Amino acid sequence: MMSKIPDDNSPSVEKEFDFAVEKEPPSNFWKLVVSAFMFIYVASVVVWCFDDIPFKKEMSPISHWINIADGGVQHWSLFSPDVRYVIYHETALVSYKDGTMKLYEFPRMQKLSNWEKFKHEKLRKLFSDNIPWPGYESFLPNIAQFLAASNQDPKNQPAMVTMIFNSTQNPKPDPDHWNYRDNLPFHNEKFVTFLYSVRENDFINDAQNSKSDTHRQSNLRVLDAR
Repeated sequence: MMSKIPDDNSPSVEKEFDFAVEKEPPSNFWKLVVSAFMFIYVASVVVWCFDDIPFKKEMSPISHWINIADGGVQHWSLFSPDVRYVIYHETALVSYKDGTMKLYEFPRMQKLSNWEKFKHEKLRKLFSDNIPWPGYESFLPNIAQFLAASNQDPKNQPAMVTMIFNSTQNPKPDPDHWNYRDNLPFHNEKFVTFLYSVRENDFINDAQNSKSDTHRQSNLRVLDAR
């Protein structure tokens, strides 16, 4: 069988077309479908990338489901975050029926060893980026319930859990007087972010204690990492 390629291995452009696969141009209907898809995708991503302005809130009920379908749900702040002007941490105050109180401090990454940081880095996202800020209020009751159940005492049960946001102004950068993390000011401004009145069904009953105690204590050790 003889090859169509010339002996000098340098076919001309005209001859190259003999080897090309011929395709019919896309129909007008297919062009319309592809153009509509691209327009809807780009429009939904543009709406999603807006900051939290009124226009975005009006369009979100429509664009949200499009973003879910096409996977375009990346938040704009990943690439252009606002620089935080405060330093902070979160605490919880567990109040018992007899009036006594217990202060709980959520994990603070800067207080952990390198090994503990490696194990519990995901907690930073939960306790630093989610709990204190607007938009995550729906998770607070579950966290308060967990703290109440973890500190239950049949003779003196928790009555209320108070979530407290502790903060202070982040010192402005000064090249002549740098503020290292170990010497940052104390978080002396307190703000109550959530109050939870504990209910009887928030506690684990005696029949469940033997089965769930190991799992519950394991979760407590993770939460109590300092």
